[in-house]
Amino acid sequence: MYGAIHDRFNTVWGDGDLYFGELGGTDLAKVITADAHQKIAKGYMSAFFRRFLKNEAQWTGMFRGEWVPVAAASADSKAKFYVQYQHPNARTVDDFEGAHGSTTWQTSTIGAAVDDDNSLPADPVENQLASIDPHSPHDTAGLLLRWDGTADHLRFLVPNAQKDVTGYTALQFRITQKVNSASNPAGMSQDLRVSLTDAANQTRAIMVSKFGEVPFPDTRYYDQYTKSAMRTVRIPLSAFRILCLTLAEVDLTNVVNVAFEFSEKAMGEIEIDSVQFTA
Repeated sequence: MYGAIHDRFNTVWGDGDLYFGELGGTDLAKVITADAHQKIAKGYMSAFFRRFLKNEAQWTGMFRGEWVPVAAASADSKAKFYVQYQHPNARTVDDFEGAHGSTTWQTSTIGAAVDDDNSLPADPVENQLASIDPHSPHDTAGLLLRWDGTADHLRFLVPNAQKDVTGYTALQFRITQKVNSASNPAGMSQDLRVSLTDAANQTRAIMVSKFGEVPFPDTRYYDQYTKSAMRTVRIPLSAFRILCLTLAEVDLTNVVNVAFEFSEKAMGEIEIDSVQFTA
């Protein structure tokens, strides 16, 4: 959550967080109020306990990033919420774990080829995120990739035995902008499309920003505190079959590839992880 600090989530510690004092620099103006911290904590903590102790499923959407509690959303205009979510029922296309080398990005977790058709300006890098990006707070592996043209793309093939995805409801992945990349315009969100293609070569490409922002990092006065924090984007599989004039409906029983298409911005550099079909 942009604008939040540790100390204001309780009434004991005071305001000694890194946003303040000697280490704070000019970050103070970004901090949301103590009252906003309390409203946000009450909203999410209450929903968490009601979801998992009382099994009230109506709160699940909060933790998928589909909606924000009213009191939290209106608590402070500087607060921005970015959720990471892992569904227990998922078919993983690629999580980028395992052994890493210069060519391991070319084979996915699902056991098929990954290919950019030589469209990217440099090969993607698959490794532990903290290794390929010192600003990453995540203890997991992922993929770092950069593009410099609107025809650039990255395709994940789907094996024959895994082509039917009708048992799932969403295509889900984690994504962030790389901190301090000259390819990401300062202060701006990134955007791209994610497509599915079926065996009849019917393709539908969905704009990511319609389902989740890829925000510019929450920059800090001291650069070491700026983080490449990922957020989860969930695109309903129904979006690939909505009736639209001149657009193909993808056959979800026979999906042959998932692709990240960089048609929306002239250049960018991102990290991705946990590409999955999920319930």
